[in-house]
Amino acid sequence: MLGKKLSGNNEKQEENSKIRKNISIQLFSNSFGEDEIQAIRPVFESRWTGMGNETKMLEKELGEKWDCPRTLVVNCCTAALFMSMKILGIRQGDEVIIPSIHFIGAVNAIFDAGAKPVFADVDIRTLNILPEEIERLRTENTKAVMVLHYGGHPCDMDEIMEIAKKYNLYVIEDNANSPFSTYKGKYCGTIGDVGCTSFESTKIMCMGDGGAITLKTDELYKKAIEYRYFGLKHKGQSGIDSFKEGAQKWWEIELNCLSNRYVTCDILSAIGRVQLKKADKFIKRRKEIWDTYQKGLSELEWLETPPEPSAGSAGSLLS
Repeated sequence: MLGKKLSGNNEKQEENSKIRKNISIQLFSNSFGEDEIQAIRPVFESRWTGMGNETKMLEKELGEKWDCPRTLVVNCCTAALFMSMKILGIRQGDEVIIPSIHFIGAVNAIFDAGAKPVFADVDIRTLNILPEEIERLRTENTKAVMVLHYGGHPCDMDEIMEIAKKYNLYVIEDNANSPFSTYKGKYCGTIGDVGCTSFESTKIMCMGDGGAITLKTDELYKKAIEYRYFGLKHKGQSGIDSFKEGAQKWWEIELNCLSNRYVTCDILSAIGRVQLKKADKFIKRRKEIWDTYQKGLSELEWLETPPEPSAGSAGSLLS
């Protein structure tokens, strides 16, 4: 009897396991298709797959979309966060206020600069940083505030920027979740001093992997160009540009600062250009799905649904 009972339990567990497998839902996926495949073909045929014209065109098109001409494409959002520390001169002894709910890559960037992350409380509904926390946590060593537009919902940027101006603090926007979210008519990532955006495999606009950095001033933009590629004086194609300049020794380099290699390539940028054209359609579909869930779940008294973006704002990751 015991053997039969155990055997029956095993069969039931196997059946339940099959049911669970059948109802699994993939949370994220890319939207690549024939358009993206066709876009990379000319790059292969050109025999130049590094950073070149496709990347320049993507930067131009992103800048037009965001109304931010000081836009650079990089290999990932984390790279942009690491760059932001160097560009803003954040170093050992400085403090950076950051929301307690954040991605490890952002904290790594602060530690890498030798600075200290200071964790701020977040709003219980939006999970965005509470502006009053910046006032409470600020010290004479505070150099910057790094905000995250959690789930694509914009932070209260008016209040944050007002506090930053009062205490002469830089504002870094971690824009990984909000590449096309808007706050009072402005795109997130273009309001603070530096914006860091992600185009990796789970994001709305996907390049396979990639990101962008947006800069508020020409001075920051110039620094970003150098920090993106080893700290070298900016060149589109290194030796080729040196040759065009008439340099006698094209292999010699001009090093303006120490940095890493954060560039992307034209293969990924070609994909990004196609995805950018489709971004509005992606967001519209996400909004339809969001509204369906919000309506369908709103009558469940025991369930609290996520908040809508604040007045004058529009989300882009979840809604």
